[in-house]
Amino acid sequence: MSNTFNMARLDFYTLKSQMTTYMVIPTVALFFSLTGLSLSALGFTAAWLVLIVNTNLFAIQEKYGLERLYSSLALNKKSVVLGRYISATLNYLFGYFVVIIVGVIISFIQGHANFYNGIIEGFCISLLTFTLVSAIQLPIYFVVGYTKGRIISMIPFLIIAGLVILQALNERLERVIRSVLDYGNSIYAICLISSIVIMVVSYYISVSCYKKRQ
Repeated sequence: MSNTFNMARLDFYTLKSQMTTYMVIPTVALFFSLTGLSLSALGFTAAWLVLIVNTNLFAIQEKYGLERLYSSLALNKKSVVLGRYISATLNYLFGYFVVIIVGVIISFIQGHANFYNGIIEGFCISLLTFTLVSAIQLPIYFVVGYTKGRIISMIPFLIIAGLVILQALNERLERVIRSVLDYGNSIYAICLISSIVIMVVSYYISVSCYKKRQ
């Protein structure tokens, strides 16, 4: 387990050189908040921004040959995979926290006082989005690497983006989604449980594939 946390810590050190990328998160959150975007939509935005940040880990790993460093530190492949999943998830939680803090402050300044529903709804939607895309992307990168996998990994991005555009253009679909979300806590619990299950399954797929990779 200590190797796993060492790997997660290495990921955070790796991203230190990408601090400008992190600064994009509050900047974009501030811009969309000022345009009146809801807290739930801001949460969805957080998922997209963090997914972009997380792909940088694989890009840097491949560019500088960090797998040799992992081997020299006696990090086995299972620890590398689990550590990467942990750091990716922590990045998401950090990004969501930053985006929501910015959104709440702007909403308060604009005179909107009811934050609770938007925060919970936004978290569940963004967590499920983050999980669905990550669960596909991470195994791809562990199997073929960043350079070969970046085109394929765009597929889940495009599918989710297509669904978002579709529901924005189709009022009936938007009403259906809104009526589903009206179930409140039950839907939120389903989103949370589904996210955990999907991520666990994705992790085991990544471990299995990465161990076979030479």
